[in-house]
Amino acid sequence: MEDTERPDLRLTRSHKSCGNDVAAAIASFRNAQDLNITTKASTIPPPCLGTPRPTEAKSTTNRFNEPPPLYAELPADGITPASNSRDSDKISLDGDLAAFRRLDIAARAVDEPRPAPSPSPSAAPTPSAVPRRDEQWDFRLPQVVLDTSEEDFSVDEGRSNPFSPRRLLSVLQHGMPPGRLQHYISFFSAAAVRAGINGPVCGYPAIFYLVATNDEKLVRAWVGSGGDVNAVEPYRRIPLLAFAILLGSIAGMDSTQVVVTLLSLGADATVVPRVFFSPYVEDPVDKLPMDKGHAEFGEEKKQWCVEWMRPMLATAATLTMRYFLEKTVKEKGPTDRQLQVAQTHRATALLGVSFFLIGQTSATRSVTQKLLTHMAMPRSKPLVMVFAGMCFLRLWSDG
Repeated sequence: MEDTERPDLRLTRSHKSCGNDVAAAIASFRNAQDLNITTKASTIPPPCLGTPRPTEAKSTTNRFNEPPPLYAELPADGITPASNSRDSDKISLDGDLAAFRRLDIAARAVDEPRPAPSPSPSAAPTPSAVPRRDEQWDFRLPQVVLDTSEEDFSVDEGRSNPFSPRRLLSVLQHGMPPGRLQHYISFFSAAAVRAGINGPVCGYPAIFYLVATNDEKLVRAWVGSGGDVNAVEPYRRIPLLAFAILLGSIAGMDSTQVVVTLLSLGADATVVPRVFFSPYVEDPVDKLPMDKGHAEFGEEKKQWCVEWMRPMLATAATLTMRYFLEKTVKEKGPTDRQLQVAQTHRATALLGVSFFLIGQTSATRSVTQKLLTHMAMPRSKPLVMVFAGMCFLRLWSDG
Protein backbone atom coordinates (compact mmCIF):
# COMPACT_ATOMS: atom_id res chain seq x y z
CA MET A 1 0.00 0.00 0.00
CA GLU A 2 1.38 3.42 -0.96
CA ASP A 3 2.22 6.02 1.63
CA THR A 4 -0.19 8.49 0.08
CA GLU A 5 -3.17 6.16 0.23
CA ARG A 6 -3.69 6.16 4.03
CA PRO A 7 -1.46 8.78 5.57
CA ASP A 8 -3.54 8.96 8.77
CA LEU A 9 -2.93 5.30 9.57
CA ARG A 10 0.87 5.38 9.39
CA LEU A 11 3.27 6.29 12.14
CA THR A 12 6.97 7.09 11.83
CA ARG A 13 9.80 5.46 13.74
CA SER A 14 9.56 8.20 16.33
CA HIS A 15 6.41 6.43 17.61
CA LYS A 16 8.15 3.08 18.06
CA SER A 17 8.21 3.62 21.84
CA CYS A 18 4.45 4.11 21.74
CA GLY A 19 4.09 0.71 20.03
CA ASN A 20 6.24 -0.84 22.73
CA ASP A 21 3.87 0.50 25.39
CA VAL A 22 0.94 -1.09 23.57
CA ALA A 23 2.69 -4.47 23.43
CA ALA A 24 3.53 -4.23 27.15
CA ALA A 25 -0.07 -3.39 28.01
CA ILE A 26 -1.38 -6.28 25.90
CA ALA A 27 1.06 -8.74 27.46
CA SER A 28 0.03 -7.63 30.95
CA PHE A 29 -3.63 -8.05 30.12
CA ARG A 30 -3.14 -11.57 28.66
CA ASN A 31 -1.18 -12.61 31.74
CA ALA A 32 -3.99 -11.29 33.93
CA GLN A 33 -6.47 -13.37 31.91
CA ASP A 34 -4.43 -16.50 32.48
CA LEU A 35 -4.40 -15.84 36.22
CA ASN A 36 -8.19 -15.11 36.28
CA ILE A 37 -7.55 -11.62 37.58
CA THR A 38 -10.39 -9.19 36.95
CA THR A 39 -9.21 -5.78 35.90
CA LYS A 40 -11.30 -2.74 36.76
CA ALA A 41 -12.50 -0.21 34.26
CA SER A 42 -10.95 2.56 36.33
CA THR A 43 -7.38 1.20 35.95
CA ILE A 44 -5.08 3.98 34.80
CA PRO A 45 -4.25 3.48 31.10
CA PRO A 46 -0.69 3.67 29.71
CA PRO A 47 0.38 7.31 29.43
CA CYS A 48 0.74 7.17 25.69
CA LEU A 49 -2.23 5.38 24.21
CA GLY A 50 -4.75 4.71 26.96
CA THR A 51 -6.38 1.30 27.44
CA PRO A 52 -5.95 -1.04 24.41
CA ARG A 53 -9.11 -1.45 22.38
CA PRO A 54 -10.42 -4.95 21.68
CA THR A 55 -10.64 -5.87 18.03
CA GLU A 56 -13.10 -8.13 16.31
CA ALA A 57 -11.91 -11.72 15.84
CA LYS A 58 -12.01 -13.01 12.30
CA SER A 59 -12.86 -16.55 13.34
CA THR A 60 -14.40 -18.16 16.37
CA THR A 61 -11.64 -20.79 16.81
CA ASN A 62 -8.08 -21.32 15.75
CA ARG A 63 -6.11 -24.40 14.80
CA PHE A 64 -5.41 -25.18 18.45
CA ASN A 65 -9.16 -25.12 19.25
CA GLU A 66 -8.54 -22.20 21.60
CA PRO A 67 -10.71 -19.09 21.79
CA PRO A 68 -9.46 -16.21 19.70
CA PRO A 69 -7.27 -13.61 21.46
CA LEU A 70 -9.05 -10.61 22.96
CA TYR A 71 -6.57 -8.23 21.38
CA ALA A 72 -4.79 -8.37 17.99
CA GLU A 73 -1.42 -10.12 18.03
CA LEU A 74 1.69 -7.96 17.72
CA PRO A 75 5.36 -8.96 17.37
CA ALA A 76 7.58 -8.87 20.41
CA ASP A 77 9.02 -5.47 19.52
CA GLY A 78 5.54 -4.01 19.06
CA ILE A 79 6.10 -3.20 15.34
CA THR A 80 4.16 -4.68 12.45
CA PRO A 81 6.45 -5.32 9.42
CA ALA A 82 5.61 -3.31 6.31
CA SER A 83 4.43 -5.06 3.16
CA ASN A 84 7.59 -4.09 1.18
CA SER A 85 11.05 -2.62 1.65
CA ARG A 86 9.91 0.87 0.77
CA ASP A 87 7.57 0.77 3.81
CA SER A 88 10.06 -0.97 6.09
CA ASP A 89 10.83 2.21 8.02
CA LYS A 90 7.16 2.75 8.91
CA ILE A 91 4.55 0.81 10.88
CA SER A 92 0.85 0.28 10.45
CA LEU A 93 -1.47 -0.29 13.34
CA ASP A 94 -4.36 -1.07 10.96
CA GLY A 95 -7.18 1.09 12.22
CA ASP A 96 -6.10 1.44 15.85
CA LEU A 97 -5.08 5.07 15.45
CA ALA A 98 -8.71 6.21 15.43
CA ALA A 99 -9.36 4.09 18.52
CA PHE A 100 -6.32 5.59 20.25
CA ARG A 101 -7.62 9.07 19.51
CA ARG A 102 -11.00 8.23 21.03
CA LEU A 103 -9.33 6.76 24.11
CA ASP A 104 -7.16 9.85 24.49
CA ILE A 105 -10.23 12.08 24.39
CA ALA A 106 -11.95 9.87 26.97
CA ALA A 107 -8.88 9.94 29.25
CA ARG A 108 -8.75 13.72 29.13
CA ALA A 109 -12.49 13.91 29.91
CA VAL A 110 -11.91 11.87 33.08
CA ASP A 111 -9.17 14.26 34.22
CA GLU A 112 -11.28 17.38 33.69
CA PRO A 113 -13.00 18.65 36.85
CA ARG A 114 -16.76 18.22 36.96
CA PRO A 115 -19.04 20.99 38.19
CA ALA A 116 -20.49 20.50 41.65
CA PRO A 117 -24.20 19.56 41.69
CA SER A 118 -26.53 22.42 42.42
CA PRO A 119 -28.17 22.27 45.85
CA SER A 120 -31.70 21.00 46.15
CA PRO A 121 -34.32 23.78 46.31
CA SER A 122 -35.79 22.16 49.40
CA ALA A 123 -32.52 21.90 51.28
CA ALA A 124 -32.08 23.62 54.62
CA PRO A 125 -30.72 27.18 54.55
CA THR A 126 -26.95 27.53 54.51
CA PRO A 127 -25.32 29.02 57.63
CA SER A 128 -24.90 32.37 55.85
CA ALA A 129 -28.63 32.39 54.98
CA VAL A 130 -29.88 31.58 58.50
CA PRO A 131 -31.98 34.55 59.69
CA ARG A 132 -30.98 36.36 62.86
CA ARG A 133 -33.26 36.30 65.85
CA ASP A 134 -33.87 40.05 65.69
CA GLU A 135 -34.42 40.01 61.93
CA GLN A 136 -37.99 40.75 60.91
CA TRP A 137 -39.99 38.04 59.15
CA ASP A 138 -43.15 38.09 57.07
CA PHE A 139 -44.06 34.60 58.38
CA ARG A 140 -43.95 33.05 54.93
CA LEU A 141 -42.31 29.65 54.70
CA PRO A 142 -40.00 28.67 51.83
CA GLN A 143 -41.62 26.71 49.02
CA VAL A 144 -40.95 22.96 49.02
CA VAL A 145 -39.96 22.11 45.44
CA LEU A 146 -38.92 18.68 44.20
CA ASP A 147 -35.78 18.28 42.12
CA THR A 148 -36.24 18.04 38.37
CA SER A 149 -34.89 14.49 38.52
CA GLU A 150 -37.63 13.41 40.95
CA GLU A 151 -41.02 12.11 39.97
CA ASP A 152 -44.15 14.03 40.92
CA PHE A 153 -45.68 13.13 44.28
CA SER A 154 -48.56 10.68 44.38
CA VAL A 155 -50.56 9.65 47.45
CA ASP A 156 -50.23 6.04 46.28
CA GLU A 157 -46.43 6.06 46.23
CA GLY A 158 -46.45 4.83 49.80
CA ARG A 159 -46.95 1.33 48.40
CA SER A 160 -43.29 1.21 47.37
CA ASN A 161 -41.54 4.33 48.73
CA PRO A 162 -40.66 5.24 52.34
CA PHE A 163 -42.50 7.95 54.23
CA SER A 164 -41.28 11.36 53.02
CA PRO A 165 -42.68 14.54 54.63
CA ARG A 166 -40.73 16.63 52.09
CA ARG A 167 -42.41 15.01 49.09
CA LEU A 168 -45.78 15.14 50.81
CA LEU A 169 -45.44 18.83 51.67
CA SER A 170 -44.49 19.70 48.09
CA VAL A 171 -48.16 19.12 47.28
CA LEU A 172 -49.81 19.64 50.66
CA GLN A 173 -48.50 23.20 51.02
CA HIS A 174 -50.94 24.19 48.26
CA GLY A 175 -53.86 22.41 49.91
CA MET A 176 -55.02 18.80 50.01
CA PRO A 177 -58.21 17.06 51.16
CA PRO A 178 -57.65 15.49 54.60
CA GLY A 179 -58.80 12.15 53.22
CA ARG A 180 -55.91 12.04 50.75
CA LEU A 181 -53.44 12.87 53.52
CA GLN A 182 -54.78 10.03 55.65
CA HIS A 183 -54.71 7.72 52.62
CA TYR A 184 -50.99 8.39 52.11
CA ILE A 185 -50.17 7.94 55.80
CA SER A 186 -52.14 4.68 55.95
CA PHE A 187 -49.42 2.89 53.94
CA PHE A 188 -46.90 3.22 56.79
CA SER A 189 -46.61 1.92 60.31
CA ALA A 190 -47.26 4.30 63.20
CA ALA A 191 -43.61 4.05 64.24
CA ALA A 192 -42.37 4.99 60.75
CA VAL A 193 -44.67 8.02 60.61
CA ARG A 194 -43.78 9.26 64.08
CA ALA A 195 -40.08 8.92 63.31
CA GLY A 196 -40.28 11.44 60.45
CA ILE A 197 -43.40 13.52 60.88
CA ASN A 198 -41.73 16.10 63.14
CA GLY A 199 -38.52 16.42 61.16
CA PRO A 200 -37.45 19.71 59.53
CA VAL A 201 -38.33 20.53 55.93
CA CYS A 202 -36.43 23.43 54.38
CA GLY A 203 -35.22 24.25 57.88
CA TYR A 204 -38.69 24.45 59.52
CA PRO A 205 -40.73 21.84 61.42
CA ALA A 206 -43.11 20.12 59.00
CA ILE A 207 -46.19 21.00 61.05
CA PHE A 208 -45.58 24.71 60.36
CA TYR A 209 -46.49 24.02 56.74
CA LEU A 210 -49.74 22.40 57.89
CA VAL A 211 -50.65 25.45 59.97
CA ALA A 212 -49.74 27.73 57.05
CA THR A 213 -52.49 26.08 54.95
CA ASN A 214 -54.99 27.53 57.47
CA ASP A 215 -56.95 24.26 57.26
CA GLU A 216 -57.83 23.00 60.72
CA LYS A 217 -58.84 19.57 59.36
CA LEU A 218 -55.36 19.02 57.91
CA VAL A 219 -53.81 20.16 61.17
CA ARG A 220 -55.96 17.75 63.16
CA ALA A 221 -55.09 14.85 60.84
CA TRP A 222 -51.36 15.66 61.07
CA VAL A 223 -51.41 15.88 64.87
CA GLY A 224 -53.44 12.66 65.03
CA SER A 225 -50.55 10.93 63.24
CA GLY A 226 -47.96 12.21 65.73
CA GLY A 227 -47.40 15.89 64.88
CA ASP A 228 -46.09 18.06 67.73
CA VAL A 229 -48.45 20.94 68.58
CA ASN A 230 -45.71 22.58 70.65
CA ALA A 231 -43.07 22.66 67.90
CA VAL A 232 -40.83 25.74 67.77
CA GLU A 233 -39.46 27.64 64.78
CA PRO A 234 -35.68 27.13 65.03
CA TYR A 235 -34.33 30.60 64.16
CA ARG A 236 -36.41 33.05 66.22
CA ARG A 237 -37.83 30.39 68.60
CA ILE A 238 -41.43 31.26 67.68
CA PRO A 239 -43.87 28.62 69.04
CA LEU A 240 -46.34 27.00 66.65
CA LEU A 241 -49.32 28.52 68.48
CA ALA A 242 -47.89 32.04 68.15
CA PHE A 243 -47.13 31.38 64.48
CA ALA A 244 -50.78 30.41 63.94
CA ILE A 245 -51.95 33.65 65.58
CA LEU A 246 -49.51 35.78 63.59
CA LEU A 247 -50.81 34.29 60.32
CA GLY A 248 -53.75 36.63 60.81
CA SER A 249 -51.45 39.53 59.93
CA ILE A 250 -50.82 38.13 56.43
CA ALA A 251 -53.27 39.18 53.71
CA GLY A 252 -56.15 39.42 56.16
CA MET A 253 -56.06 35.66 56.86
CA ASP A 254 -58.38 34.58 59.69
CA SER A 255 -56.61 31.75 61.50
CA THR A 256 -59.01 31.58 64.46
CA GLN A 257 -60.13 28.00 63.78
CA VAL A 258 -56.55 26.76 63.47
CA VAL A 259 -55.60 28.45 66.77
CA VAL A 260 -58.61 26.94 68.55
CA THR A 261 -57.83 23.52 67.06
CA LEU A 262 -54.25 23.68 68.34
CA LEU A 263 -55.49 24.62 71.81
CA SER A 264 -57.98 21.74 71.78
CA LEU A 265 -55.17 19.35 70.83
CA GLY A 266 -53.02 20.37 73.78
CA ALA A 267 -50.95 23.35 72.62
CA ASP A 268 -49.31 25.24 75.50
CA ALA A 269 -51.11 28.58 75.85
CA THR A 270 -48.57 29.92 78.36
CA VAL A 271 -46.08 30.64 75.56
CA VAL A 272 -48.19 33.67 74.61
CA PRO A 273 -47.76 36.69 76.93
CA ARG A 274 -50.92 37.24 78.96
CA VAL A 275 -51.01 40.92 78.12
CA PHE A 276 -52.32 39.96 74.66
CA PHE A 277 -55.38 38.01 75.86
CA SER A 278 -56.17 38.71 79.51
CA PRO A 279 -58.69 40.01 80.14
CA TYR A 280 -60.03 38.80 76.81
CA VAL A 281 -62.54 41.63 76.46
CA GLU A 282 -59.75 44.21 76.26
CA ASP A 283 -58.22 44.88 72.86
CA PRO A 284 -54.43 44.44 73.11
CA VAL A 285 -53.97 47.14 70.44
CA ASP A 286 -54.95 49.68 73.10
CA LYS A 287 -52.05 48.46 75.26
CA LEU A 288 -49.35 49.20 72.70
CA PRO A 289 -46.42 49.89 72.54
CA MET A 290 -45.87 47.45 75.47
CA ASP A 291 -42.23 48.44 75.75
CA LYS A 292 -42.26 49.04 79.51
CA GLY A 293 -43.85 47.52 82.60
CA HIS A 294 -44.25 43.97 81.23
CA ALA A 295 -41.76 41.71 82.94
CA GLU A 296 -43.25 38.58 81.36
CA PHE A 297 -41.44 39.34 78.09
CA GLY A 298 -38.27 38.29 79.90
CA GLU A 299 -39.61 34.82 80.77
CA GLU A 300 -37.94 31.95 78.96
CA LYS A 301 -41.08 30.78 77.14
CA LYS A 302 -41.92 34.31 75.97
CA GLN A 303 -38.56 35.74 74.94
CA TRP A 304 -39.47 35.08 71.29
CA CYS A 305 -41.96 37.98 71.48
CA VAL A 306 -39.51 40.75 70.59
CA GLU A 307 -40.49 44.37 70.09
CA TRP A 308 -41.18 44.27 66.34
CA MET A 309 -43.60 41.33 66.74
CA ARG A 310 -45.80 42.84 69.43
CA PRO A 311 -47.89 45.19 67.26
CA MET A 312 -48.49 42.35 64.77
CA LEU A 313 -49.53 39.95 67.53
CA ALA A 314 -51.84 42.51 69.12
CA THR A 315 -53.55 43.14 65.78
CA ALA A 316 -53.89 39.47 64.85
CA ALA A 317 -55.34 38.24 68.17
CA THR A 318 -59.12 38.13 67.62
CA LEU A 319 -61.72 38.14 70.37
CA THR A 320 -62.34 34.39 69.98
CA MET A 321 -58.63 33.65 70.18
CA ARG A 322 -58.28 35.74 73.32
CA TYR A 323 -61.31 34.04 74.91
CA PHE A 324 -59.98 30.51 74.44
CA LEU A 325 -56.41 31.47 75.35
CA GLU A 326 -57.61 32.86 78.67
CA LYS A 327 -59.92 29.89 79.21
CA THR A 328 -57.06 27.42 78.57
CA VAL A 329 -54.74 29.17 81.03
CA LYS A 330 -57.37 29.39 83.80
CA GLU A 331 -58.82 25.89 83.51
CA LYS A 332 -57.06 22.71 84.44
CA GLY A 333 -56.17 20.42 81.61
CA PRO A 334 -57.00 16.70 81.50
CA THR A 335 -55.36 14.46 84.04
CA ASP A 336 -52.79 11.86 83.04
CA ARG A 337 -55.41 9.14 83.59
CA GLN A 338 -57.95 10.87 81.35
CA LEU A 339 -55.33 11.38 78.66
CA GLN A 340 -54.31 7.72 78.83
CA VAL A 341 -57.90 6.49 78.45
CA ALA A 342 -58.58 8.88 75.57
CA GLN A 343 -55.43 7.81 73.73
CA THR A 344 -56.15 4.11 74.27
CA HIS A 345 -59.59 4.48 72.69
CA ARG A 346 -58.43 7.00 70.06
CA ALA A 347 -60.78 9.62 71.49
CA THR A 348 -58.38 12.49 72.23
CA ALA A 349 -60.69 14.86 70.34
CA LEU A 350 -63.16 14.40 73.20
CA LEU A 351 -60.81 16.30 75.51
CA GLY A 352 -61.18 19.39 73.33
CA VAL A 353 -64.97 19.59 73.26
CA SER A 354 -64.99 22.69 75.47
CA PHE A 355 -63.03 24.63 72.82
CA PHE A 356 -65.94 24.52 70.42
CA LEU A 357 -68.58 25.83 72.80
CA ILE A 358 -68.92 29.29 74.28
CA GLY A 359 -69.78 28.87 77.94
CA GLN A 360 -71.45 25.66 79.23
CA THR A 361 -68.25 24.68 80.97
CA SER A 362 -70.00 22.49 83.55
CA ALA A 363 -72.01 20.66 80.89
CA THR A 364 -69.01 19.84 78.72
CA ARG A 365 -67.00 18.72 81.74
CA SER A 366 -69.82 16.40 82.81
CA VAL A 367 -70.14 14.86 79.33
CA THR A 368 -66.39 14.33 79.01
CA GLN A 369 -66.08 12.69 82.42
CA LYS A 370 -69.07 10.40 81.81
CA LEU A 371 -67.75 9.20 78.46
CA LEU A 372 -64.21 8.60 79.72
CA THR A 373 -65.57 6.60 82.67
CA HIS A 374 -67.65 4.46 80.32
CA MET A 375 -64.57 3.82 78.15
CA ALA A 376 -62.40 2.89 81.13
CA MET A 377 -65.02 0.57 82.66
CA PRO A 378 -67.31 -0.62 79.86
CA ARG A 379 -70.59 -2.26 80.77
CA SER A 380 -72.92 -4.59 78.94
CA LYS A 381 -75.56 -1.89 78.80
CA PRO A 382 -75.13 0.99 76.32
CA LEU A 383 -74.62 4.56 77.43
CA VAL A 384 -77.46 6.85 76.36
CA MET A 385 -77.21 10.64 76.45
CA VAL A 386 -80.09 13.03 75.85
CA PHE A 387 -79.62 16.76 75.24
CA ALA A 388 -82.77 18.79 75.90
CA GLY A 389 -83.07 22.55 75.60
CA MET A 390 -80.20 25.00 75.65
CA CYS A 391 -78.55 24.11 78.93
CA PHE A 392 -80.31 20.96 80.15
CA LEU A 393 -78.38 17.72 79.97
CA ARG A 394 -79.42 14.29 81.19
CA LEU A 395 -77.34 11.13 81.15
CA TRP A 396 -78.37 7.64 82.15
CA SER A 397 -77.72 4.02 81.35
CA ASP A 398 -80.45 2.17 79.52
CA GLY A 399 -81.66 -0.57 81.74
